[in-house]
Amino acid sequence: MIEKSSHRIGTLKKYHIWTNEHVKSYLNKSKAYIWILRVYKLETPVMSRTNGGVKYANLLKPVSLEGSKPVLNDSEFSKTVAEIMGK
Repeated sequence: MIEKSSHRIGTLKKYHIWTNEHVKSYLNKSKAYIWILRVYKLETPVMSRTNGGVKYANLLKPVSLEGSKPVLNDSEFSKTVAEIMGK
């Protein structure tokens, strides 16, 4: 997790799936905390059930990560992290 000025969130729009308005609706301070997640493609897709509007998924059973592969290779992921961190 990294900390950025909330005024700089717009510069990160190519790294997330939300609209700027959605992101701004969560910001009520001058600083924003950003989580950089490594995403993996599962061999078999898993569906989660809805949770009545809460912003997280409830899985009915554990998900096997066996055979999963990163969406970005190590080099691409490192480059993306460096860009987000401003290096």
